[in-house]
Amino acid sequence: MLPGEYTLRVMVIGYENIVITGIPVNPDRITYQNISLGETVLGMEEVTVVAEREIIEKDIAATSRNVSSENLDILPGTSVGDAIQTQPGAINSGGLHFRGGRSGEVTYYLDGVPLVDPLFNDMNSSEVINRDAIANLQVISGTFSAEYGNAMSGIINITTQDSGNQFKGKVDLKSTLLSVEENSANYNRNVVRASLSGPLLPGKTFFFASGSWDDRDSYLPWGYRSQSNLFVKVTDRHLEKIKLKFALNMSQGQYKNCSHAYKYIPEMYWYEPRTNSLMSSFEITHSLSAAAYYNLMVYRYSNHYDSGDFSYNSLSSAYSLDANKEFYTKIL
Repeated sequence: MLPGEYTLRVMVIGYENIVITGIPVNPDRITYQNISLGETVLGMEEVTVVAEREIIEKDIAATSRNVSSENLDILPGTSVGDAIQTQPGAINSGGLHFRGGRSGEVTYYLDGVPLVDPLFNDMNSSEVINRDAIANLQVISGTFSAEYGNAMSGIINITTQDSGNQFKGKVDLKSTLLSVEENSANYNRNVVRASLSGPLLPGKTFFFASGSWDDRDSYLPWGYRSQSNLFVKVTDRHLEKIKLKFALNMSQGQYKNCSHAYKYIPEMYWYEPRTNSLMSSFEITHSLSAAAYYNLMVYRYSNHYDSGDFSYNSLSSAYSLDANKEFYTKIL
């Protein structure tokens, strides 16, 4: 079952009908619900019981917090990293840190696929996935179970949105250019998020697609940062007990920092680092019975980083270091 809140209806001939609403289902968790039915005659009206969340959850030993898509919509910020920073013990300082750990000690999971740079064991949280694609965001910090590896500080477990028989769409635009007042020419920001979902074949095949684009200037000269993400998922249920799922997640980013040490160098020589990542996965879920199932998944994840730097040897002889070897200056 997908994470979220569910309504359970129990009907047995000769007993009261019971409807229990608000039952939370979280990823990688077992949800128990005790039911007691009283005897009755046919024709009695149903009884609705509203479930309350347990204060002490007995099946989890780690510090875990779940953020639903509804809560993501009201949290401040525009990226996944902004939402994670609002969780206790998390801080973004040159990377995402949990409880004083290093940024390379955090692992991201997207529908069960680990998204970790195999070279640096790090990930830019703002480029993982766009917020509209998230159904549930689980943040685990400390004493997590053995099923999660390659992490010492925290686990970010992301479950993506699914689709149904109705078409749904959403567009969200935020821009400083929409202001009625004059904006700074050097510090503007534009954020666009959009999503679309619905049936490809009603009742059998469904799709979900979402994308985001975030472009911002810097208050310093020449600086900027641009990031984009595209997520697509197709789910097929042609077979009665078998669910097929294909997912594709692409992210890219480019930025230019401002350094006063190079302020006399033409802008063409400034480095512009670029990042690209691509994740594709195919999953089969087979239900053997009401209490048993298994998953088979094949996935590929690649991450590319280009420093965008230039060779100082490519500078013409008209530029050289000053006497203090601090600035490159043009010889007049």
